[in-house]
Amino acid sequence: MDLGTDPLRTDKRSACYQIRIPDVLNHHLEELSLLEKAKLNEDILRVLALAVHNHRFDPGMYLKS
Repeated sequence: MDLGTDPLRTDKRSACYQIRIPDVLNHHLEELSLLEKAKLNEDILRVLALAVHNHRFDPGMYLKS
């Protein structure tokens, strides 16, 4: 299974997280199609999940018994 092409399976998305972006970027984002916006949202969720994963990562789990 290629995780890069499968839709991201998540719990219900009930929380909101806001970021500030430059107006010029917002203008370009508004021009994206619905499909492109859905892909962008999935990519953002993956980046947030990776940030949490990296924060929790403990290399000692794999380097000592």
